[in-house]
Amino acid sequence: KQLQLQIYKTIHREPFSNPNYKLREGLINFQAVQQGEIMTTNDSPPIICPHNGMILFPKYPSPNKALPKEIFRIVATKHQ
Repeated sequence: KQLQLQIYKTIHREPFSNPNYKLREGLINFQAVQQGEIMTTNDSPPIICPHNGMILFPKYPSPNKALPKEIFRIVATKHQ
Protein backbone atom coordinates (compact mmCIF):
# COMPACT_ATOMS: atom_id res chain seq x y z
CA LYS A 1 0.00 0.00 0.00
CA GLN A 2 1.41 3.37 -1.02
CA LEU A 3 1.12 6.31 1.36
CA GLN A 4 -0.27 9.58 0.06
CA LEU A 5 1.51 12.82 0.84
CA GLN A 6 -0.76 15.62 2.09
CA ILE A 7 0.27 19.19 1.35
CA TYR A 8 -1.19 21.96 3.49
CA LYS A 9 -1.38 25.70 3.02
CA THR A 10 -1.79 28.37 5.67
CA ILE A 11 -5.14 30.08 5.22
CA HIS A 12 -5.06 32.24 8.36
CA ARG A 13 -2.54 33.54 10.89
CA GLU A 14 -4.05 34.92 14.11
CA PRO A 15 -1.84 37.69 15.51
CA PHE A 16 -1.09 37.65 19.23
CA SER A 17 -2.36 41.22 19.40
CA ASN A 18 -3.64 41.13 22.97
CA PRO A 19 -1.47 39.94 25.89
CA ASN A 20 -4.64 38.69 27.64
CA TYR A 21 -5.41 36.06 24.98
CA LYS A 22 -5.56 32.50 26.35
CA LEU A 23 -6.34 29.57 24.08
CA ARG A 24 -8.58 26.90 25.49
CA GLU A 25 -6.70 23.90 26.77
CA GLY A 26 -6.15 20.83 24.65
CA LEU A 27 -5.80 22.34 21.17
CA ILE A 28 -3.21 20.31 19.26
CA ASN A 29 -1.57 20.45 15.84
CA PHE A 30 -3.80 19.32 12.96
CA GLN A 31 -6.94 19.25 15.12
CA ALA A 32 -10.02 20.06 13.03
CA VAL A 33 -11.61 23.45 13.79
CA GLN A 34 -14.77 25.04 12.46
CA GLN A 35 -15.55 28.57 11.34
CA GLY A 36 -17.28 30.36 14.22
CA GLU A 37 -15.72 28.17 16.92
CA ILE A 38 -14.51 30.04 20.01
CA MET A 39 -10.79 29.34 20.41
CA THR A 40 -10.19 31.03 23.77
CA THR A 41 -11.04 30.44 27.43
CA ASN A 42 -13.97 32.17 29.15
CA ASP A 43 -11.63 34.64 30.91
CA SER A 44 -9.89 35.70 27.67
CA PRO A 45 -10.90 38.20 25.02
CA PRO A 46 -12.63 36.02 22.40
CA ILE A 47 -11.00 34.77 19.23
CA ILE A 48 -13.51 33.32 16.78
CA CYS A 49 -12.13 30.85 14.25
CA PRO A 50 -12.47 32.54 10.85
CA HIS A 51 -12.24 29.40 8.65
CA ASN A 52 -12.83 25.67 8.61
CA GLY A 53 -9.52 23.84 8.66
CA MET A 54 -6.96 22.51 11.11
CA ILE A 55 -5.15 24.39 13.83
CA LEU A 56 -1.36 24.52 13.67
CA PHE A 57 1.12 25.80 16.26
CA PRO A 58 -1.31 26.74 19.06
CA LYS A 59 0.62 28.86 21.56
CA TYR A 60 0.36 28.72 25.35
CA PRO A 61 3.05 31.21 26.46
CA SER A 62 4.22 31.34 30.05
CA PRO A 63 3.47 34.47 32.07
CA ASN A 64 6.15 37.16 31.95
CA LYS A 65 7.59 35.80 28.68
CA ALA A 66 7.77 37.64 25.37
CA LEU A 67 4.64 37.01 23.32
CA PRO A 68 4.97 35.22 19.98
CA LYS A 69 3.85 37.05 16.83
CA GLU A 70 0.90 34.73 16.30
CA ILE A 71 -1.24 32.65 18.63
CA PHE A 72 -2.12 29.98 16.03
CA ARG A 73 -2.48 29.26 12.32
CA ILE A 74 -5.29 27.63 10.41
CA VAL A 75 -4.23 25.33 7.58
CA ALA A 76 -6.13 23.43 4.90
CA THR A 77 -5.16 20.77 2.41
CA LYS A 78 -3.79 22.15 -0.80
CA HIS A 79 -5.67 20.77 -3.78
CA GLN A 80 -3.55 20.24 -6.85
